[in-house]
Amino acid sequence: VLGVAADLVSVIGNSIDLRRFSNGIPPAGLNDARQPLKAAMVANFRPQKDHNLLLQALARAPRARENLHVYLAGFDGDPEYMADCLKLVEALDLEANVTFLGGRTDVPAILKAADIGLLSSRSETGPLVLLEYMAAGLPFIATHTGHVAEKVAGEGLPFFSEPGDIRSYAENLEAIVALPAGDRAALGEIGQELVRHEFDLRQKAGAFIRLYQEILDPSEELHTPNRVLHSSSSERIEQPKDRAFLAEDRIV
Repeated sequence: VLGVAADLVSVIGNSIDLRRFSNGIPPAGLNDARQPLKAAMVANFRPQKDHNLLLQALARAPRARENLHVYLAGFDGDPEYMADCLKLVEALDLEANVTFLGGRTDVPAILKAADIGLLSSRSETGPLVLLEYMAAGLPFIATHTGHVAEKVAGEGLPFFSEPGDIRSYAENLEAIVALPAGDRAALGEIGQELVRHEFDLRQKAGAFIRLYQEILDPSEELHTPNRVLHSSSSERIEQPKDRAFLAEDRIV
């Protein structure tokens, strides 16, 4: 937090409710495609998400084009940007590889039907969708931005590219498609194990309770009148005695 001493800041990282991704969820009915593998990118259509990076990388990845169908799920947050994405799919001759699903509320079911998760954002605070991919047991390709990406990049999940790096993203597309199904499943299992141990909402609940107790109870030993609390977020909520808590902002 700019302008605040580091020892006055407490951080609670993002987390998700893993019960939403139980094995009993039926997969979404995605349209049939000639490609054998299905990839899902869950991201609203706005420039920050940089769908263009994914599309241009896919156009440069012949093996991925042959074997991968990409389903883009997200609300139209910027009509002009959305229109540009549609035009780019046509310009790159990717109509046979890309399906626009529109805004969806059944993300766990979509991921249940997918083989691979994708994210190509320019910048993120989380991103929460990587936790959802891992909870669903999906191997994924993502750009290296946000605290979640930073946390998991060194945990045996190899397919990260720097934001805006089309060449690297195309290489990752080729590499993940070339993996045997068993190896992709093994990456998915690594992600599931990591999200269970590090990002389960039920585990984080106690941390939120302790922080609120510290804010509201002046008898607490760690109480400080001007302490700033935040959890990987963007929405600022004013609290008593000039404290602030930055709440999670779930926008995909």
